[in-house]
Amino acid sequence: MSDVFYILSEGRVRVTRREEASQPEEELMELGPSMYFGEKALLHNAPRHATVTALTAVKVLSISKEAFEEVLGPLQEIIDDHRLWREQVAHQKLLLQEAEGLASVTIGDFAIECVSCITEPVQYVLASRNGKEYTLKCASKQCVSEMTMARRLLLEKELTASLLTHHRMVPLSLATLHDDSFIYTVLKTSIAIDLASLILENECFDEPSAMFYTASIALALEHLHTNGIVCRNVTSDAIVLDDKGYVQLIDLRYAAKAEPPPNDFCGYAHYLSPEQVSGVGHGPAVDFWALGILAFEMISGGGNPWLTGISSKDSELGVFSRISAHQVGELPFPSGVEVSDGLSDLLNELLHPDASQRLGGRGRGPAEVQE
Repeated sequence: MSDVFYILSEGRVRVTRREEASQPEEELMELGPSMYFGEKALLHNAPRHATVTALTAVKVLSISKEAFEEVLGPLQEIIDDHRLWREQVAHQKLLLQEAEGLASVTIGDFAIECVSCITEPVQYVLASRNGKEYTLKCASKQCVSEMTMARRLLLEKELTASLLTHHRMVPLSLATLHDDSFIYTVLKTSIAIDLASLILENECFDEPSAMFYTASIALALEHLHTNGIVCRNVTSDAIVLDDKGYVQLIDLRYAAKAEPPPNDFCGYAHYLSPEQVSGVGHGPAVDFWALGILAFEMISGGGNPWLTGISSKDSELGVFSRISAHQVGELPFPSGVEVSDGLSDLLNELLHPDASQRLGGRGRGPAEVQE
């Protein structure tokens, strides 16, 4: 037993449990900054039943039982409710794995069919097991290390693990596996092509096609936002289509919890919103700005309103300057690209420089975009 409660200030840890000494350890969950462990021993004077192992460099704060008991009354219910939620998430994920026959699967149990598409440091591989088709999201451990992406991939795993309900545009993450070279995420989908390649093949989309994909991505964002997640990676490289032509949002490497509002700097410069460029806290509205950029790309054959095609003018500083200077109704459409008034209005409202006035960010969420 222990009289100390722990709060994780920095880094990430894995929580495991072993029912019997002869059995392998079962992974329960991963914890990140601002999360805690050790509350059961403190609240109920019970022995610790789980093992907590650092996955990265960590900084842990401890609170003695005496100090904790000064505020035990108001915290007891909060901690009990949150602990119950954590355990339910872990249990539901296990049930999903068991339903798919993946509770104790290894990477060697899958039949690899082909490599679908590659976006560093990730490649997507089609695989099957027991007659069911999956997509394996394979992250090279070496590339992840070289690109300092380890922290982001760990956070992505935590966020996707919290998504327990099926959505047509956001496939479930069923399991995470690894070998000496790769970390694998098993996804319940069968992808065919990334949107960037499709735009390149078609040169540009007609309006009905562009509107269909825009509305589909808005549905995917609605699912994430409802679950308190900001995507921050709505780009043609990150969006893929499945074998039936439906959008699949599976690259959440830059995703973050909506609360508290994130303020870090990430992603492609020419997709960033004015509030991201200025470095202030941002929320779900950044995804609608990026959706506007993506819709612009689809109808212009890969063009971007902030890129001139002249390398000396397309530095990050130059791109950020044009994003910050953008005014409502001044979207620069490429020569030869004609759009309807309806699509022009949609793009200008998605690319409103004021996040509170942006389509999708005015209180009704993605429903505005779908209309």
